[in-house]
Amino acid sequence: MSYLNQDDYYGCEPSVIDDIATEAKDKIVKLIIESAKTEVDAVMKKAEELKKINEKQTQNILELSRENNDLQIQVKILESKLAEKHTKIDELQFEIEQEVYAVYSDGNKKTKCPTCDGRGYAQMIGADGKTYNCICPTCENNYNRREQEWHKYSIRRDRIISANITITKDKTDVKYSTKGTPLNYMTLFFRIDEQNAASEYAKKLTEESKLEAEKRLKGASNEKAI
Repeated sequence: MSYLNQDDYYGCEPSVIDDIATEAKDKIVKLIIESAKTEVDAVMKKAEELKKINEKQTQNILELSRENNDLQIQVKILESKLAEKHTKIDELQFEIEQEVYAVYSDGNKKTKCPTCDGRGYAQMIGADGKTYNCICPTCENNYNRREQEWHKYSIRRDRIISANITITKDKTDVKYSTKGTPLNYMTLFFRIDEQNAASEYAKKLTEESKLEAEKRLKGASNEKAI
């Protein structure tokens, strides 16, 4: 911007001087307005950016709040289930060092083919009166038709030494071990005042196991016949 000095006014009419001053004033005002407008536009743009950032942050806060509420609900559900599991654990059937009667498998027995007694061969008397060993006509010396195993169950007095507790979504499973029975054995326990019940249960398991073996043996023989 150029400014007029006193020499520039020399010889000019007063009205001309007024016009020049007015023009200069208008230019200055215009420059000030344009400068102010530019600054206002910059401020408005910055304000709009901050508004968008604030809206985004508000949205994030709302989403985090909803997620937090969902997590709190899930925590309460899990706490409720855990409390239920603990209640079940507190109601264990036996205590450590408690004396019990253990019902356990006392060894495997065998149900054998009624014709050859599981040998696979039968003695036959020939036309010449001599005795011959022939393949059994009932089981044909087939292992599954020759014999089937079953379990004999007994009881013994024992003492609980540990409890292995497994908690799953649907149930709480407890496996006990005693001094005479490790955890991996399928053993059932009765209180020390339930000796008769333990004996009856061992007898029942033995009979069921033997009956199942006889069914398997008979089924295998029927398959052979077909």
